[in-house]
Amino acid sequence: MKMTHLSMIAVLILAGCPQSEPENNSGKPNPPANNSPANQPKENTAGEQPDDEQPAAKQNEQPKEKKPLVKQRTREIFDKTRLMADEPDWKEIELAVSASDPISAATSSFAKAATFASAIPLQQWLKTEKIVNGKAPTYEQLQTFMEKNPRVELQALPEHRRYAYDQQRAAIVVMEKK
Repeated sequence: MKMTHLSMIAVLILAGCPQSEPENNSGKPNPPANNSPANQPKENTAGEQPDDEQPAAKQNEQPKEKKPLVKQRTREIFDKTRLMADEPDWKEIELAVSASDPISAATSSFAKAATFASAIPLQQWLKTEKIVNGKAPTYEQLQTFMEKNPRVELQALPEHRRYAYDQQRAAIVVMEKK
């Protein structure tokens, strides 16, 4: 019985070890044999510039990767009263999770939790200001705070949603365009 366990452990250890390249007679590992067309030198046809002579702009171009929404940040906060006065189709929403299967429920709840968690430092500042001054800070005071604290960022929202400041409750809320 012990031998079976030991042999299984040995197999697991050896399975995790990297395989070494077979050596030739000179004692040096063999160069990788990769004959794919991408690794072959290009032949210069008439009218084409070799890679070394291409303009620097083309060589420095890298495809721009679009970050997932979860990793994007924003500092944009609107005044709720002005937003609703200018465009009445904006409504405050509750970010409740409703899903029919466990995977979409987990994904949805993660995105919603990230939205609320990113606003916690701002919510704490709003509560502190309300307690210290006896009234909720104005929208202008909130903008001044955001200018003085460039590291305060919120989780980015989809295009049809925005963060807004509700001065009556001294809270950051999420608005959705219906």
